[in-house]
Amino acid sequence: MSTATKDATVQKAQGSKHPPVLTAGSLTPAVINQWNMTELLYFDRKTVPIDKQVSSVAGEIEDERVLSWYLSDAAFFKAMAWADFVTAFRARWLPTGWESEIVTRLLRFRQAESTSFEEWVTAVETQNALLRTTSFYKDEDAVRELLSANCIEELRVAAGRKAFKDITVYKEWKEAMAEVDRTRIREQSRHLKTIENFFNTRMRSVPNTRNGNNTPNNPSTAGSRSTNISTRCPPLTVEEKKLLSDHKGCYHCRRFYAGHVSQNCPVGFPDPKTYRTLTAADADAAKAKIIVRSAVAAIDVDDPPAVVSVGAVRANLPFAVASSVLSSGDDTDSDLYAVNETPKWI
Repeated sequence: MSTATKDATVQKAQGSKHPPVLTAGSLTPAVINQWNMTELLYFDRKTVPIDKQVSSVAGEIEDERVLSWYLSDAAFFKAMAWADFVTAFRARWLPTGWESEIVTRLLRFRQAESTSFEEWVTAVETQNALLRTTSFYKDEDAVRELLSANCIEELRVAAGRKAFKDITVYKEWKEAMAEVDRTRIREQSRHLKTIENFFNTRMRSVPNTRNGNNTPNNPSTAGSRSTNISTRCPPLTVEEKKLLSDHKGCYHCRRFYAGHVSQNCPVGFPDPKTYRTLTAADADAAKAKIIVRSAVAAIDVDDPPAVVSVGAVRANLPFAVASSVLSSGDDTDSDLYAVNETPKWI
């Protein structure tokens, strides 16, 4: 039997005269924060006296554990101001140090290359809102400082410029930073489109000769395929099939940009001992590598060779995948350092 407990929820009560209902379930910082804010709105709308606020809400708590705790000292709790009651409520029902855990998450929460600045800021502000009414809550100046430190490098450089430092209103600063990020995303999309167009052109112009005379069933591979069938990997998930389909992969060997399909796969099934579920990151890395190799092959070999810096190659790759192709420990692309200085595929 599963022991998992659903999170409690805050629901609108039947009729407008009653306060919101706190249902039974696991109590989290987010749930208690939502409950606190909805009750405050109810108190304001109904003009509930301060000395009646706690008692007016108690009847709408459905969790027997919480009600038992409340009733064990009801007179003491009823005399509390609502803010003090919420503090006591959190102390009783949340893990010790929950505020520090949220603060730690905030300090470590860095913007990803694939995430827009606006989306990331929303996530940061949402986490910070959980700390409302605690001493750990960050004001707008502190949030701005945190965002400036943890955004991606391009935005971090922009945040250090005088024009951005001179913006004193937090909302206006966010909007200026978001505009820089939108420009970054447009440039990223443009680079990716250029590479995709080049890649698609190359794929159309190069015949598939991997399987010998393009025959669908190559007898020389039949034995190797049959030997790999005895112990198979788990069936492809819907997500894996979509990734392979989107990235010209093979359902049999499960390689992206394989140059063949499952009906004439010369490779066979992957080793089930080392196989892991395919991800979008795997597809991006495979795509970037084949694009780089195609680009290198397209360069005029009659030109005098020169050395290309890693930065020069990175500049023409999608931001999200460049690091996976040109990492310092990747020996598979070491031949990139002996190509022409000005690639002719851009």
